[in-house]
Amino acid sequence: MEKKLIVCADDFGLTCGVNKGIIDCYKYGILKSASVLANGPAFEDALKLSSKFPGLDLGIHLFLTEFKPICLNPHGKLIDSDGSFFNKYIKIIKEIVKYPGIIEQIKAEFRCQIECVLEKGIKLSHINSHKHLHIYPSIWKIVLELAQEYKIPFVRFPVENIYRFWQIVLTNNANKEFKEQLTFVAFCMFFRVRFSNWKKMNGTIKSPDNFCGLFDTGNLNELTLSGILNGLGSGVTELMCHPGYVDNELLRMSTRLLESREKEVAALCHSGVKKIINDNNIKVTSFHECY
Repeated sequence: MEKKLIVCADDFGLTCGVNKGIIDCYKYGILKSASVLANGPAFEDALKLSSKFPGLDLGIHLFLTEFKPICLNPHGKLIDSDGSFFNKYIKIIKEIVKYPGIIEQIKAEFRCQIECVLEKGIKLSHINSHKHLHIYPSIWKIVLELAQEYKIPFVRFPVENIYRFWQIVLTNNANKEFKEQLTFVAFCMFFRVRFSNWKKMNGTIKSPDNFCGLFDTGNLNELTLSGILNGLGSGVTELMCHPGYVDNELLRMSTRLLESREKEVAALCHSGVKKIINDNNIKVTSFHECY
């Protein structure tokens, strides 16, 4: 079976520097897809840039942590004292557990975010979310419903090969957030078991055959990217990434992904990486091209 690779950048609309990095990876590198932050501070800049590059495949990066909601009650249970979302995904999960009814509020907010992008004339090819909150079971259900309603064909299934995680740990590349990552890995394994038959049972909404990049977040450089590409399996693989350039706006945010974004830009545009793709007969594609 042919090897196909979808390189998808998250956070399109986060800052102007991040937006420029994503566009450079599209112009000079192996990136063909990006996920838009409808409530991101640089959302309008992302739209302006993407209009100049209509070949860039766009999806929605649903947001429930940080920044202000588009339509939720500013005094709701998911909102901090300053009117923004909580900046920790665990707080969101705790609120959902305590108040299951807020799932409908989350669905309404997600609907607003999707429509905000669609109203700009953008055709969405995929859905994913910041911190992968969409894989929480009750949120997963509403995301699939919205994908079907708005005819968005792909939803991210962010379950990476567990051996990749232990490889990173054993080579001492685990970052400071190791405990948090380990907790998330455990949750991903639960998600895999809970929804293991989803891809086979659902004929309308799809997901690539394989997923990678989660365990390399913050450490996706030329070396780690080369390792991923050399070990790429058959079928369609989605590679999640976070390229960008560090600007003052990014420095003021709580994200840990700063200089690592610039390293990702360099890796995704590196001639050696392109050679590995050619040598392994990997076809670089996008969600739109995989309809």
